[in-house]
Amino acid sequence: MNRYRILGAIALIWGGALLLSRLLGFSRIEGSGAYGAGQYLGLIFGGLLFIAGLYAVIKGGRKKS
Repeated sequence: MNRYRILGAIALIWGGALLLSRLLGFSRIEGSGAYGAGQYLGLIFGGLLFIAGLYAVIKGGRKKS
């Protein structure tokens, strides 16, 4: 297992945990202004982490030919 797959697995778990906490209702997006916008951006960041981690786990260990 190379470092790209390890980092991808970490990103996959971390992003999945952020998304799962929102979907299960552990953290609600509350407030207005910068506070609410920051929470939305955190949710988007979790989604991007999940997608990037999934890509790294699937494609990270393949050698270029």
